[in-house]
Amino acid sequence: MKIKVKNISLDLSNINVMGILNVTPDSFFDGGKYYSLPNSIDRAYHMISLGINILDIGGESTRPNYTEISEQEELDRVIPVLEAISSRFDIFISIDTSKYVVIKESIAKGAHMINDVRSFSTNESLKEISKSEVLCCIVHSKLTNSTIVNDYKYSNVLKEVYNFFSKKILLCETLGINRNRLILDPGFGFSKSIINNYQILSNIHKFKSFNLPLMVGMSRKSMITKLLDIQVSESLAGSLTCNIIAILKGINIIRTHDVKETLNAIDIIKIVKLFKDLNFDDQS
Repeated sequence: MKIKVKNISLDLSNINVMGILNVTPDSFFDGGKYYSLPNSIDRAYHMISLGINILDIGGESTRPNYTEISEQEELDRVIPVLEAISSRFDIFISIDTSKYVVIKESIAKGAHMINDVRSFSTNESLKEISKSEVLCCIVHSKLTNSTIVNDYKYSNVLKEVYNFFSKKILLCETLGINRNRLILDPGFGFSKSIINNYQILSNIHKFKSFNLPLMVGMSRKSMITKLLDIQVSESLAGSLTCNIIAILKGINIIRTHDVKETLNAIDIIKIVKLFKDLNFDDQS
């Protein structure tokens, strides 16, 4: 499925790589390396030159025990970067935010997609999106007010996520957001145990029954580091393994810190798929 938003096209029938750009001083992965505007622009340029399809800009950390920031502080972090990148590069831009004011301003300043890990907990944000043409990523997570609950217990995590998606899709459509503007993300790491995460990964293809693009964000997360008892800096192989499994199960968007390595893995997957039906008598 090809979709165009603000004159930038995205082919959601293919594998798309979403490069993560954290413009925060407390990122769990880069530790604030791209917090300044010049560094964030350089990082964006690097990822775009490697071949990403989507750039995901986030101004507030959602790592465990993160400190919530004000609307104005998040605006001050995100909007200058959004404006600088959209004026320099033809790239599909996603904004990773849960705040209505940031959503509204990001849409006005050129964002193509809103990626909310709190899954639009108020209808106000969805109503604002309905007035635009931007895409909307529905992410599964459990909430208490503005806080993500990380120790939630599920009787059946697959059924929970499936039912959550069903209700959110219906709500979006009711509020005027066309179904073809929706993307689903099961929310790896949000409100889920290590086992829950792998139960979802093993069965993620079952969410394809919604006939909507699926996105995953497992890059360098604790589902990898805690399972393997390693540091974040040692988690590249685990991240790639999880992403490759997701790709082989038909995922459309891979959200990652490790752009070059993920693109290399995708190139290998693509060429292997070219020869999957080769017979003994086909070789020359």
